[in-house]
Amino acid sequence: MRDIPDATDPTVARGVVRHTWEISLDQLASESHMPARPFLRMLTLLGASIRSS
Repeated sequence: MRDIPDATDPTVARGVVRHTWEISLDQLASESHMPARPFLRMLTLLGASIRSS
């Protein structure tokens, strides 16, 4: 049985969230929703730009 990650550790929590997003994006790609990953990357850059202003 696999250990449950310690989500109280911010580094582990980010990794769990990243992994969950990757699974979701892979599923979207397999369903022919190919623009999902580049679109979310663009939103991430936009979000970073807004935060830094």
